[in-house]
Amino acid sequence: MIKSRIFSAPLVCLFCVFFVLTFSVHLQAQLIAESTCLGEMQAIVQKESRTLEAQYSLDDPQSGKVREFNESRVHIGQNGRAAIILHGYAASPFEVNAISEVFQELGYTTLQPLIHGFGSSVGLANSSNSKQWKESVVAAIQAVGHCVKSLSLVGFSLGGTLISDLVLNDPNMSPEGIYKLPNGGSVQIEKIVLASPFFQLGIHIPPFIVEILQTLIPSLDAKSMYRNTKIADLEAISRFPQFYNSIMPLTTARNVLKYGDDILDHTKGVSKIPVLLAYSDSDITISKEQASKFVSDHFEKSETFVIAKEFKVPHQFLILDLNPQLPIFFEKMKTFLTALTPGAFESFDVDAD
Repeated sequence: MIKSRIFSAPLVCLFCVFFVLTFSVHLQAQLIAESTCLGEMQAIVQKESRTLEAQYSLDDPQSGKVREFNESRVHIGQNGRAAIILHGYAASPFEVNAISEVFQELGYTTLQPLIHGFGSSVGLANSSNSKQWKESVVAAIQAVGHCVKSLSLVGFSLGGTLISDLVLNDPNMSPEGIYKLPNGGSVQIEKIVLASPFFQLGIHIPPFIVEILQTLIPSLDAKSMYRNTKIADLEAISRFPQFYNSIMPLTTARNVLKYGDDILDHTKGVSKIPVLLAYSDSDITISKEQASKFVSDHFEKSETFVIAKEFKVPHQFLILDLNPQLPIFFEKMKTFLTALTPGAFESFDVDAD
């Protein structure tokens, strides 16, 4: 019996060494394949950006060009996970740069797509619609999804509306967050971050007033409007005209309002994907009450992060220049992303104390 144990020990060690070597080779091959796939994905995104710019030029020969630094942005990470991060109305990927950098620090591959219609002229923005916006999101998921096993979705303002619609209403998405890809594969939607998601306006404007404004004034100069009204939610558009449609497309604004109403009216499903809802209590662009209700009605697991009103942080709270509390949110988000089982309907308010 003793002799048997003596002779079996080297064999066990040999087996362990063989197993470790085999696993290491397999892991290395997997990482190489993943890296190759992500490189191909990056090339696809760049090609789609050129296609979008060509379409812009056809639709608006005089000014239909994507502004410099408004293009879709890709960062290749190392942890085998990815995040698609969407900007909001009349904006560009710049708007979500800071939140993308947090994901990148955690090792994620990030894709910040330019949503169709934005990043160029006010005319192109006004001619865009929710169908085209949704196609931008689906194209992003399909580009990244076949390279990774899990994917997080982040949306600011209109971007949050688009993600909510996709997760809850797209027939290719299961309640558990498994998204079917065209090639027969699938990708797991792991976590969702909804930052100031838009479903309804925070201030009540009768629909007929919106129609009249859109008919008479299809666009509006954001800088002049901010100078005359001092509405904090216009500050970002006024300060960063190179990254926003500084001439605000009001026809598009009406389309956004209608899109939000359609989602509220027609969304029936409930998702099991964990969600972090975040907004500033000073935000007058979105209805915070409606956003909170929508998330609690349609997501089984959610957490809420609220920046207290006394900080006077505007709608675009993801821009560090406008929100000194942003690092606190990022720490909260990191905890949410790394937690295995986020609690249901937890809340975390940033107080002035």
